[in-house]
Amino acid sequence: MSRMTPGGRGGTVMRRTLFALAAAIVATGAVGTPAVADEKPVTPSTQPAEAVPGGFASWRELFSVQDRLNAAAGEITAARGAGFAGVVAAPEARRLTVYWKGRVPGSMRDLARQLSVPVTFKPARFHQREMVAEAQRLAADPRAVSVAAKVDGSGLAVTVTGKALASGKRDVLGTARLPLDVSTASSPTLLDRQNDFAPYWGGARYYAGGGCTTGFGVYWNDARQILSAGHCGANGQVAYDGGGPTNTMGPIINDNNPRDTLMIRVSAGGRIYTGAYNSATSIGVGGAASDYVGNYVCTGGSSSGEHCSLRVSVVNQFVNVGYVIGPVTQANHIVAGSCAAAPGDSGGPVYSYRSDGRVDARGTVSAGVTGTAVCPGVSPNGSSTVWYAPLLRPVGDAQIGSLTYYGASLIQG
Repeated sequence: MSRMTPGGRGGTVMRRTLFALAAAIVATGAVGTPAVADEKPVTPSTQPAEAVPGGFASWRELFSVQDRLNAAAGEITAARGAGFAGVVAAPEARRLTVYWKGRVPGSMRDLARQLSVPVTFKPARFHQREMVAEAQRLAADPRAVSVAAKVDGSGLAVTVTGKALASGKRDVLGTARLPLDVSTASSPTLLDRQNDFAPYWGGARYYAGGGCTTGFGVYWNDARQILSAGHCGANGQVAYDGGGPTNTMGPIINDNNPRDTLMIRVSAGGRIYTGAYNSATSIGVGGAASDYVGNYVCTGGSSSGEHCSLRVSVVNQFVNVGYVIGPVTQANHIVAGSCAAAPGDSGGPVYSYRSDGRVDARGTVSAGVTGTAVCPGVSPNGSSTVWYAPLLRPVGDAQIGSLTYYGASLIQG
């Protein structure tokens, strides 16, 4: 897995070329565009360009079904049942599958019957909280790539590097208290729209040592900030946008590497860029939503642009990138070898489209496995998998998201 942050002198030359191109596109987009957000021209976004999966007629239909499933899943998790192990909310299935340890209480079955979608209960061996606690502990093993609770409640899914344990290192995995399903994978690497200006939107290039992408505008401490990935900078560093070092954005604050999140103190807006890596199209943020296994999400990065055929496979995962980050959500492109994110997309927005023409914020990009996808844009050596820091976890869940952790709220647009 790699952190999605580009570098190198050759990359700098390419970025400078793209800065000029993006600036020209923004200027062109302003002509004949009546919409303005915070005195900034708006080129409205359409639905994603990728083929719609799952037999749905449109992305709007897919996300509408997904929203109904997620709302029902939220009711289940909010009931805080002690036996809850996991839930799958895959739009193609058009029903929820809930895994439960022990007897499902009558009150929970009554709740399920009142929901607007079909619900199937299946037995689980372990409940979510015991699995997540053990996953977080085992992720400290130096051989671990990632550790997560299996959604069916059967134990933990563990990926390892395949390397032998170094001399003097503790065999943490050998102390596992739950069943492990172990596989081998490459180590993750922590993973720009090119020349944004205030009010800053998500999905744009910025620098604070390396090139990264802005996430979502938030209100925190009675002021506007913008979220991004924690590995992109450190508290006190000054971020500048794609126009170069003279285009100062503001200082980095609230850097938290274990959660892989930070904020930039800057005048942020309630929109994100969509489309290609050098596009000027954008869309308003309508709210935030939690992730469930089976959901579809989109990523938007300033290196590779927008990608939407990404299916959530794991939630509440802990990933070892030299230190443990988590909880993170993992999503994979449904077409092998297709791009989910690329170096330089770190910190960028993860989102799902809404029926009202806006998006729900899901998280900020953290990492991927470079060399597993060919990506468009600045960095072709991309990843078909993306890990991201979730903004929300459901009420009653074993973990919390970035908004809850910081006590922040989204800027909507």
